[in-house]
Amino acid sequence: MLLAVAVFALGCRARSRSLSAAAEPRWRYVVPAVGDPMEHPPLRELWLSDKKPLDLKESAHYRGSQRRYAEFRFGAVGTTLVTVVLDRVSDRQTDVYVDRNRNRIIEDSERLAGPGPKYRVPLDVEILRDKLEPPKGTVPMNEIEHYPRRVVFRLGRSGRSISYATAGYMEGKLRLEGREIPVRRVDANGDGGMADPVDLVWLNWKCDGKWDPFTDRLPVTPIIQIEGRRYVVKSDWVGTRLAMEKLEGSGELQLSLPAGKSKSDFVELSLVLVGRDGSIAKLDLAQEQVEVPIGEYSLYELSVVARDPAGGQPWSFFFGRNFDWAGIAASRGYTVKAKGHVAIFPLAGLRLDGKLGKDGPRCRPGETIEVLPRVETGDHLTLRSCYRSAAAVSFARHPGAEVQLTTQSGKPLDSATSGFG
Repeated sequence: MLLAVAVFALGCRARSRSLSAAAEPRWRYVVPAVGDPMEHPPLRELWLSDKKPLDLKESAHYRGSQRRYAEFRFGAVGTTLVTVVLDRVSDRQTDVYVDRNRNRIIEDSERLAGPGPKYRVPLDVEILRDKLEPPKGTVPMNEIEHYPRRVVFRLGRSGRSISYATAGYMEGKLRLEGREIPVRRVDANGDGGMADPVDLVWLNWKCDGKWDPFTDRLPVTPIIQIEGRRYVVKSDWVGTRLAMEKLEGSGELQLSLPAGKSKSDFVELSLVLVGRDGSIAKLDLAQEQVEVPIGEYSLYELSVVARDPAGGQPWSFFFGRNFDWAGIAASRGYTVKAKGHVAIFPLAGLRLDGKLGKDGPRCRPGETIEVLPRVETGDHLTLRSCYRSAAAVSFARHPGAEVQLTTQSGKPLDSATSGFG
């Protein structure tokens, strides 16, 4: 979807024909004072459960007798979820715990201080970076990069609900025909990123330090329209790079469902694509088609929540970018040409396989064979997590794979269960 915006040049000497990042952009994370108009975007309520996540441990000495649990992702698909615990002390008091270090242990030190109901909590955004050159003979592993942020939590009046949002914004500048335009970037959906279509970029066109929501605020779409001119938005997900350039041509990406399936078969289906030029595009059931700049794109993330035909809890699957076993990025490319149309079938080619560890199939009696189960799409996205739930997270048993060792004749020798990763 394109957004037409009236651009005012008061305070600026020239209007732009093209926008580009400054030669050495410097972006900083800013948390304004409490009550500032841009303190945080609208809060999002967390889904709570009386059941504790199976892998969560608790060493905290709770003061209450009733607890409720919530989890949310603050980073890329595949990173550890953040757990929030509400401990009901009395009808007037609820203690809030946040697993800030993501070690899956709720500790006494993680109880939020102060009377509430609003808290500011330091919390890092976690991003997976893949090693392109792993040590010889080893499988590529993911490195986790941390970006400091603060999250605002607000406890409901009853003490039985809680909502949250990423505080503040990333602040930097774009160079506009020799002048620098102040920019602020806001995480509107609470996942820690700054480049989703619902996230916001504020451009202070008047260069006066006053941020007007009617003229300065734009959604982070692949293409925006300003005074009849169309520009390509190029950005990294975490919000440390941003550029806008005049559009040279565009085409369309289309989300296509599996044969025989309709929207009603899914609770959610969304995918993120990344272009070689830095463009980011997102498709989902609400926006099945999106206009993007010409170029080559590949899938980066895929989230699927499928309804159970038997009427049980939905199946939730989260896939992320895969790197092949030699350490080279392996993801199918989609070329978008001017006025072209490209269909994306994100669920095509699903397969389950298992890779053997560094010793391969060679071992002596009594030794262990390491097997790494993997579910992969035809676009080489790897399953990061899965569970049975319609909520953002599940506290039921996470599905996994059963691995069986047999003789050549098929006689079972041993078996084990494993998750995916």
